Amino acid sequence: LGADRPGDIRILTRILRPSVGIVTSVGPSHLETFGTVRAVAEEKWNLVRDLPADAPAFVNADSPELARLAAAAGRPRLVTAGLETGDVRGRVVSAVPRLALELDDPPLRLATALVGRQNATNLLLAALCALELGVGPRAIEERAASFRPVARRMEPRAARFGVVLDDVYNANLASMSAALHALAEFETSSLRVAVLGDMLGLGDAAPALHEELARLALSLSVDLVYPVGERAEAAFGATGDRRVLRMERGEIAADVVARLADASDAVVLVKGSRGVRLETIADEILRRSPADGA
Repeated sequence: LGADRPGDIRILTRILRPSVGIVTSVGPSHLETFGTVRAVAEEKWNLVRDLPADAPAFVNADSPELARLAAAAGRPRLVTAGLETGDVRGRVVSAVPRLALELDDPPLRLATALVGRQNATNLLLAALCALELGVGPRAIEERAASFRPVARRMEPRAARFGVVLDDVYNANLASMSAALHALAEFETSSLRVAVLGDMLGLGDAAPALHEELARLALSLSVDLVYPVGERAEAAFGATGDRRVLRMERGEIAADVVARLADASDAVVLVKGSRGVRLETIADEILRRSPADGA
């Protein structure tokens, strides 16, 4: 279920009548309509509120707002899970180039085609839900290995110079942070490049959140940043950092490919809100530098 304004979740639960619930995360998204992250959490928690009293629910305990709501819920079949806290905890064995997660009870090793530790709690919650529904541990491991990333959501796409992390479906500060940390974890890469677009729908908080994004990106092991959009260009341009390359969006793909002409293990993250349409840049990069044999 998804929401971009108060009341959306309850409309959907009335239609769908779910009998099991998973609440994956809460972040600073849709602040133009919700106002605060706490309001976003309260909206998402309506999924749990609208479940039957004895229905199972699985909640991300690493989210402070969700952990607060879970502690006050008083539900008999509510399970919290996370990497740092919760009733059940998973361990990230590797985050890049592919995510692998371990669980002690029951013993599970979930090796996936996903990229980045930001997917680990989702994977853990899905596995716990599957166990509750009677799926065996070995079947869960097999299904985790067979799952492929959803298009445009941290999707690794092979290029001649290495890989493009295509994450252009949407963006807020939390997902931007997760994607940038994943990019920075590619420690053996010759070059780590980020093409970062505006985060939309943030209301009055937009300037401050874009400034925070710029500080974060430039504090990590990112070699080059191409900002796209009015907010991103203003925030990154104000830093004066030499790693920030400002140019017309129609020139970015050619510039990226030219700089990576001799690379074989470079990583390029392309991420921004849906309205910025960064898929045009991601696709152009891959058109100019297709993987061998593509």
